[in-house]
Parts: sequence; C-alpha cells; structure tokens
Amino acid sequence: MEEPPGDVRSITERNGELRELIRSRVTSEVMQKKIKECVEELQVQEKKRRKNHGEEGGKESNNLLRLLEERGLVEDVMAGLKLGGDLGGRSGPTSKGETSSYEAKSSKHVQCIYFQVLQGRAFVDHLTSVTELLSQDTSTFTLHVYFRHQRFQSSAVPCSCEPEFKEGFLLELPKEGKDDWITSPELIHIILTRTHPNREGTTRELVGSYLLDWRSVLASPNNKINKSFELIGPRADGRVSPGVLTLQWELFPHERSGHDKLVIDKKILEAQVSLERQKETERKRLFLLYAKQWWAEFIAIRGPSYGQRLVKIFAEDERGDTHFVCHYVSPVRVHEGLLESPRHAARFVSLFQYRETVGVGGDDGARFDGAWQSITSFLSTKSGSCEDHCVLLCSLLLGYGLDAYVCIGTKTKCQLPHAWVMTINGNGSVIFWESLTGQRYHQSVYDPDTQAGTVLTPPSHPYRTIGCVFNHKTFYANAQSSDNVLTCNFNINKKSHWKRLSNEDVATVQQLYIPPLVDSTVDHQSTSLRLEESLKSLVAQHRVDCGLTTQYDPDLSYLLGPALSSYELERRDGVSVGVEEFQEGIRRYVLEGHTFKGFPIQFNHFNAHNIFVTCLKSPVGGDIIGCRGDSVRLAIRVKVYPYPEDVQAVWIMLAVTYQSIL
Repeated sequence: MEEPPGDVRSITERNGELRELIRSRVTSEVMQKKIKECVEELQVQEKKRRKNHGEEGGKESNNLLRLLEERGLVEDVMAGLKLGGDLGGRSGPTSKGETSSYEAKSSKHVQCIYFQVLQGRAFVDHLTSVTELLSQDTSTFTLHVYFRHQRFQSSAVPCSCEPEFKEGFLLELPKEGKDDWITSPELIHIILTRTHPNREGTTRELVGSYLLDWRSVLASPNNKINKSFELIGPRADGRVSPGVLTLQWELFPHERSGHDKLVIDKKILEAQVSLERQKETERKRLFLLYAKQWWAEFIAIRGPSYGQRLVKIFAEDERGDTHFVCHYVSPVRVHEGLLESPRHAARFVSLFQYRETVGVGGDDGARFDGAWQSITSFLSTKSGSCEDHCVLLCSLLLGYGLDAYVCIGTKTKCQLPHAWVMTINGNGSVIFWESLTGQRYHQSVYDPDTQAGTVLTPPSHPYRTIGCVFNHKTFYANAQSSDNVLTCNFNINKKSHWKRLSNEDVATVQQLYIPPLVDSTVDHQSTSLRLEESLKSLVAQHRVDCGLTTQYDPDLSYLLGPALSSYELERRDGVSVGVEEFQEGIRRYVLEGHTFKGFPIQFNHFNAHNIFVTCLKSPVGGDIIGCRGDSVRLAIRVKVYPYPEDVQAVWIMLAVTYQSIL
C-alpha cells in the first residue's frame, strides 16, 4: 500500500497546538499584568454601575472581552502566535522553504488577509466512483493557495459532490499601506487538484482554478467579504466549471476603535481596476500587432518555407489564457540547501511526472498543441508536459546565473514537437539539458559559413530541428538556411542566423511570478524501511504461491546500499563513484560456486504493489523473485532520496545469491 508523503496533521492536533500557544501567550507575566489591570478597572466600573443604576451583574465576561479587545490585548495575543502547522497545511518559505499560514508577525503594523474556504458545492463530475468505494484507496481534493511570495496547501478531503473544505490561511500584505494596496495588482491564485491512485502510484490532476482580486475587501464596510465563485476548469475540459467554492476574506488584525478604518470609496476601487484592465488590454493589443508585423517580415525576407518552422511566440495556459512565451520564464533562486547546483536542479525537475494535456476524443484530435501550465499549476499537480518541465528548469538555471534558454524543435526519432533547455557558456560552447531525464549533452560548435562540407559525426543528443529559443528577456527565431540542430550555429547574437524580437517590446510583457520552492516533508528513512518490508512480504507471498521458500539475507541487503547511493549520485551530478568498492564487496561476500544477480530500478512513488508488479514483469527482476536453486538467499534494499516539493527518487535493488542445481 502506498505511503502518501508528508501527510498533513489532523485538525485535532493543530487545534490542540493552537490552544496551547494561546494559553502560553495569555499566561505570560506581561500579559497577566495587563489582564489584571483590565479586570480591576472593570470591577470598579461594575460597582459604580450597580450603585448608580441598580443593575444586576452577570455580563462581566462579555464586558471583559470587549475591554480586552479595546485595549488591544486580543490583537497582541494573535500577533504572538507562531505555529508549526496551520489550519490548512503548509506554506512557504522559511529557511527550509516552509512556514505556517498562521504566522502573525510580532509587529503590530503588519496587516494580513484572513482567507477562508468555507464550503464546496456542485462538484458533480467528481463523485466517488463505485470502484473507489470498493477499494481501499479513494480520491481526494487538495486546495493550493498562492499569493505573492506565500503559498499554502490544505488538508486532503475525500472527493464528493460537496467536499467539506474548512480551511483558513493568513496572507501577509505589503507594508506600504492601503494607498499602495489599491494599486497592487497581485491576485490570490486558488488551485484545486485531485489525487487518485493508479498503476503508477498516485496521479494529481488539475480540477479547476480561480484568480481572486482581493482588493474588494478594502471597499467593504467591515473589511470582510463572503462570496461564492465558480472555479474555471482546465482548457482540456473546455473550461467548464467543475464546482463552486464559498470563500470569505477579511483584513486581519481588525482595526481598533479610534483608528482610521481601512475602507475606501467603492467607486475609486472600481475605477482603479477598470484602468488596470484597459492598460493591460492595450499592452497586449500593441504587442500582438508588433508580433504579427515581426513574423510577416521574417517570412517575407526568409521565404514562405520558414513559416513551417516551430517558432512558438504565444502559448495558452491551462485556463485558456494566451501569453507570450517569455511570460512563463522567470529566474528562480531556491533557499539554501534545497538544490545545491544546476545539475541538482535538473535532477529535481526530471522527477516530476511527464503528462501531456489531452482532451476528449482521439489521440490526434484531442492533444492540445501548445497548452502550457502555469508554474503554480505545475507545482500543484507535480506533473506536466515537456514544455512545463523546461520552463521550470530554465528558470532554475537562470537563477544560478547561467545563460539559459528554452528551445522549441523536434526530436530525431518521432519528429514530433519537443522542448529542451540550452545553456551557452562564455567560450561559445553549448550544452543541451533534457528536462524529462536530467541528462546533459554537449553540442559541437559548428559554423556553416566556414565549415561547409565538413563531415559531421552523429550527435549524442536526440534533437533534430530547432525553431526558436527564448528566456525571460529575449526571443530568437532560427533564421539559418537549415534548422537542423547538427549544423546550427548557436551564436544567437549573429543577426544573419537568428532574428530577435525587440528587447524593449519583450520587456513590456509582465513576467509570471514563480513561487518559492518548499522543502520535502518526507521522512525518507522510515519510508524506506516501510516500503522495504512491504516488498519483502509481497515477494515472499509470491514465492509461496509458486511453491518456493524464502530466506532473506540482511548482510547482503546492507551491501546493496552503496550501489543505490552511487546510482542516484550519477543521475544527479553525472559522476559515478563507489562502483568498484561495491563490486569488490559483493565479490568477497559471495561464496565460491555461488551466483549473484542484482536488479536496480528507480521509481518516483511509494506504491509497493505497483513496484512489485513492475519488477516481476522485468526479465531480470522476475528471475530474481522466482529464483530456484540451492542455498537461495534474497535481499531487498530501498532508499528514498527526497527533493523539494515532495517529489522523490525511490531506488530499489533486488538481489539473490544461489548455487545452481543445473
């Protein structure tokens, strides 16, 4: 059974932690002194009131709460809270890439939005199926909230027509003040994903999303809004709404009496929003006109055949909104210790599941050419197309200071559109990065002007043609006589070989903000042990069904560990170390006349049953599991290597030593 990584703590545990923190805050010496002063003042007031008006007591508790709130003590208590977990899960970032959504800064001048998801309704397409009801695993919904540099994740709830979302998140606002908040265009990005088990472990798919303009709360009399919104379905589903969320958001902490209220004229806010929309529409219109003119000039000068090249200027996201491709890329710097090098980043990106966006219909007609996910959606679903992988990898490499570009072209074998990442070094050398595998390829430097007729060796990379390259600042179309990667000159500053979009016009495009990465919540040691024991049970049961006995060798299992570490190090950093030591250790351990067989394999999930089935179907793995002979001793070793965003490399080694009976 699969162990879901990083399970969010239960509501009871989080509420208990909240009560304990409030209790410790209230019982502090300073707070007790202030409360005592309020109680004494209230007692004096109550005595005077009963003496003058003959009123009965009994409302002291309500009056005390009101007095505590007026004196700001309630706000002081809330400002001191700092939980390890929030009502809904996790957010980012801290030094480890993760914080609590209920982290109120000690400064009283920090204003926040308390954002709540109260209810889900009308999710008719996501009713629990009969198959899921009969199985042990069921699909779940998870909410992801992104705002500026902050991100949050809710607890998983069972899929139903009316999912029971009861989540609260505290979103910190900029410190500038309400005048700057009015002109702040940052939206709250709400994403709903569905997680369900399958033969590959678990799959996360996008259910719907919504971009919320929170500023309407500034024009609300009580700085609080309660409203229902229809989620927008993904483009592959025709953008049909999958359901409705009831949301409530308010400014927090609440203003004390006597202070200026954070309420503005509704007409002023509406005028500001309308002005922003007009400016954005005009900017997009002007850029589209320029792009059309630029493309027409490219075809007119180079010839009609150049119109068949893969020059990707615009791409639609999962919501169906069209953006200039440079909009998707933005340099990303990760927190210390999460990703230690560019190669480490490439390995991390390759562990995201590969999944093309496919709609309803046949394979040819249903595949959406050019549908790219936003980074927030990609991180939430942990799966996407090659373009999605490339955008994240290019952004990470740019953060490391490399001259990185996303390349759009075709592959050699299938000649279908493909994307990869390219970095250009200061000496002109070019390296290709395959985002789906993490592999790197050195491209031979070739100048068709001086090396025409030179016999070229077959390339080691799988790329055939290239139509364009781009990053967050520049966009180049391949203007050379041939778009073959092998004979391409990658001196992109050479105008006769590459046609560039004006950097000034590219700079007008609003960049997509990429949220910070968060650290893994997977306990890799305990997870490795649990998965190892589960696989041992499955192998032993299979051998019983085949009429075979099973004996595990813990010493042999221990010797397999260095090999798994070596395999992951090679995938991550491209260097192979420790192989000779592993081979020597096995050679010395295996008895004379005995045979050793080993089968390493890597997964990115924890589903023991699916891992076992995959190993059993493999010729080598099947031979080891069903090994017959004298003195058969089996060994299984599992090592989980965690990466940010709760993606992981799960390495497994099946091994056996035996004396052949033939």
